[in-house]
Amino acid sequence: MDSTVALIASFLLLVVAYSIKAYIAIDHSAQGRPPIVPSIIPWLGSAFAFNRNPIQFLQWCKYVSSTPENRVTLIFRTYRQKYGSVYMLRLAGQNIIIVSHPSGISSLHKDPKAFTSKPVHIHMLKVIAGITHNREHVFEVLHTRLYPQIVKTFSPTSMTNLANDIDERLRLELRAIGGNARTPTILKLNEFIGRPLYRAGCLCLFGPTFPMDTFDDFRLFDAKLPQLIAGLPFIARDGTQARQRLINKLEEYIKPMWAGEVVEGVSDAISTFMQEMRVTLTRREAASVLLSFVLGFHFNTWYMIFWLISHLLVDKDALERLVGELRLRGPTSSHGTPLMDSAVYETLRWATKTPTVRMAVNDTSIVVEGEPITVQKGDYVIADVRSVHYDPEVYPNPDKFEVDRFVNDGEKSNFMGLKPLSWGGGVHMVRVWNTVLF
Repeated sequence: MDSTVALIASFLLLVVAYSIKAYIAIDHSAQGRPPIVPSIIPWLGSAFAFNRNPIQFLQWCKYVSSTPENRVTLIFRTYRQKYGSVYMLRLAGQNIIIVSHPSGISSLHKDPKAFTSKPVHIHMLKVIAGITHNREHVFEVLHTRLYPQIVKTFSPTSMTNLANDIDERLRLELRAIGGNARTPTILKLNEFIGRPLYRAGCLCLFGPTFPMDTFDDFRLFDAKLPQLIAGLPFIARDGTQARQRLINKLEEYIKPMWAGEVVEGVSDAISTFMQEMRVTLTRREAASVLLSFVLGFHFNTWYMIFWLISHLLVDKDALERLVGELRLRGPTSSHGTPLMDSAVYETLRWATKTPTVRMAVNDTSIVVEGEPITVQKGDYVIADVRSVHYDPEVYPNPDKFEVDRFVNDGEKSNFMGLKPLSWGGGVHMVRVWNTVLF
């Protein structure tokens, strides 16, 4: 018994000694590799701190001062390193390189052959679409057939027509909220924005047979997505159940189209979308993919409109200026809307949380502030766009919502008026990025 205790104690001391060494040491063994954020448990690395609050953790890594605050670190080091715009985390044995500088993010997006988002997308097929089998096939169908068709179908002209249809329908939905009641209708802002937009968008895209009673499940599923993405389905069980109910109803909705029937009121974009899926996916898979489409369409719209309206309700002067600009433009005027465009860009800058994630297909490098950074095959690289959006060297006074920040090509931002990085930077964005940054 005593020998067993001694053996366990020796093992624990060895682990502690190794962990302390790993915590203190910063690995510069590979030339050009970024500094590694030290951790007490080498294999787990920063997994617990990162999963608890990714945004807060990344902010700490970039902006933490050299003086520890409210931490007893005498056993290790009495200071923290400021990691700057590129550094590496170890999360459960996986190397994750974090890039939070515009030039580095641009370099990440410049060579689509060196980096892939496929592992992330396949994971999201499970999280969002609930697809547990045949995900490789569904991924290939999405990227080789469906996504190109969506890009072609949702051209600027068709998007303008769709936006006009939704605008007209949204007016009717908003008028219906109050009805003829003499007393005011009190709603939470997210309810006031979400439900009318959901109905207006779904009616214009999917027609009157779309199951409008799905809104509450859709909102519940949306609220539980962070836990599902983090791999915590036991915490988000009600979200998983909501997803299942949504897929069931969407499968019922597409049955007539799957049988070749013409359904009145369905937009051309969705009709084309369904025709492509009929020849490549099962009906259940198509319903799951359709849920992903609905989520992407509505989530981004709700979230950004919520924050734009929230700021305008506080800044009455900005609200009056925007209303004045829209009235000046009028239905037949050629007058532009630079202030409204700027307000939308500022909302994207202020509210975007989602990073861009890529995996290195082979050994390569990215250039961050003129320095080449070695990326090894299998490394994940995260473009921490939120850090760029809140970097005072890029956007002066970043914590303040400035409705006119992007008027006149961004006089209130550096990098020649760099627009927010909210939508990643695929091959179609590379030319724009190169123009702006280089």
